[in-house]
Amino acid sequence: GAKSITVEDINEITGYNPETAKYGEGNFNEYGNKVTYTRGSGTALSSSATNGQTWSGTQSTFNYYNKSTKEFVPLTSGSTEITSTYYYYNPTTLNEERAKPIKGVDESGVYNTEYQMLFGKYTVDQNDYFRSFTGTGTVPCYWLASDCAYANNDFVSWGLRNVYGGVVSSDGHLYDSDGFERSFSYGVRPVVSLKSDISLEWNDTAGEWKIK
Repeated sequence: GAKSITVEDINEITGYNPETAKYGEGNFNEYGNKVTYTRGSGTALSSSATNGQTWSGTQSTFNYYNKSTKEFVPLTSGSTEITSTYYYYNPTTLNEERAKPIKGVDESGVYNTEYQMLFGKYTVDQNDYFRSFTGTGTVPCYWLASDCAYANNDFVSWGLRNVYGGVVSSDGHLYDSDGFERSFSYGVRPVVSLKSDISLEWNDTAGEWKIK
């Protein structure tokens, strides 16, 4: 019954709401912004967005994802609409800033149990708000089973969301509309449901969770 963890799973725990956070507000890459790309003559390309942003210029290659054929195809004429869904945030502040944490830490400045499972074991200095990794092991870096698109004025990047370096982010450049491809290697973390009589205990010495 295991499933891959999604960004929605993470957001439910942290309390992050992308609809109200409005990552990139006012820009082409604003979360939820619908951007229409139109191919003109030759390499001419223009874009217009629902938040009022417009652009025109040239772009020799512009590929987009065709959901019906499940492949990237070149935009040689006409238009295509793409919704920008990229965002990243610090789970202790619910924004992009390194500031006084409002979520996930106890009075001693240490990540609570849930946050340690998701982001590693961190201590947070309440004076300068600097987060540092403590204990054995490594900072978790893993894929989330959620995709995203980063729309800009003249290109779009597609990728998968992840948890990396203690923040909720994404590799939004696995494939770009100009045809450039990248590859990254992270782990995969499953989500399983536990019966009510099962609990988890963190073992500092072993640096792992023990199922009891």
